[in-house]
Amino acid sequence: FITGKGQGELIAVALTDKMADGLSMVYSYFNPDLEDRSLGTFMILDHIARAKAMGLPHVYLGYWVNGSRKMNYKMRFMPQEHLGPKGWERYDHEAVSR
Repeated sequence: FITGKGQGELIAVALTDKMADGLSMVYSYFNPDLEDRSLGTFMILDHIARAKAMGLPHVYLGYWVNGSRKMNYKMRFMPQEHLGPKGWERYDHEAVSR
């Protein structure tokens, strides 16, 4: 678990697997009263820094549902690949948005 604290209280948690090629953010949750602090974005940036410090080339952002307001923050991080029926494919946000 990787946690974030604010003034001594737990405000964010990311259940993370360390893999051979990166960090996989399996499940994350945050204090809903602190939505304006962009804790999901903070946790992703923290994982990017941790992966870089460990020499790992990838951060897997975990589950994403297209159109889910609560998961849209993940789409700000590019480039991305999504796992589909044909394996990992480069995700083109512009093509999906059309």
